[in-house]
Amino acid sequence: MYPKLVALDTDWTLFWGWLDPKQSNWGKGPGAYSPAEDNIEKVDYWDIRDRSIKCGLYADVPRIIKDIQKNGAKIAIVSRNSSKGLCDRALWYWKVNDASGKERSIIDLVKFDEVYDRPKTEHFAKIKGWTKYEYHDMILFDDEAINNTVEMMLGMFWSLLIVALRAHRLQGSRSRSRVIKRA
Repeated sequence: MYPKLVALDTDWTLFWGWLDPKQSNWGKGPGAYSPAEDNIEKVDYWDIRDRSIKCGLYADVPRIIKDIQKNGAKIAIVSRNSSKGLCDRALWYWKVNDASGKERSIIDLVKFDEVYDRPKTEHFAKIKGWTKYEYHDMILFDDEAINNTVEMMLGMFWSLLIVALRAHRLQGSRSRSRVIKRA
């Protein structure tokens, strides 16, 4: 069975690079604007930048988001990034085709936008309160193994992103469903 909610981390999961001001210099330096998200500009379909830093959407993300929607799951962004504004602006610039084929900003497809620097167990406790979904009906894709605490403490499904994508690439498109489907 496909999960009811698929949660995706931001930095190094949906895109390469850091948007977190604690990890990078986004929105800093000569001529920078306040707030930091006002420094982001779109370079092309995949990439955004400010005056000195660039980051880009991973090529698999549009197809993955379409698959999540096709299977009726809700999308959550769950990140410990300290700048919700930067993340939301970046996800507004990046477009994907929704389940009906219409091009939309990724942020417009997100049902739960949980971007703040707190433990991810707190993010999911809030989502559970709003949705009444059990933790086993949710899955988190993340680039950092330390975030498997959601699996250990809450009993929800968690996957290190690189493992899931590697399985998908090696075994073809059917493995994507197998990676996030549960018996």
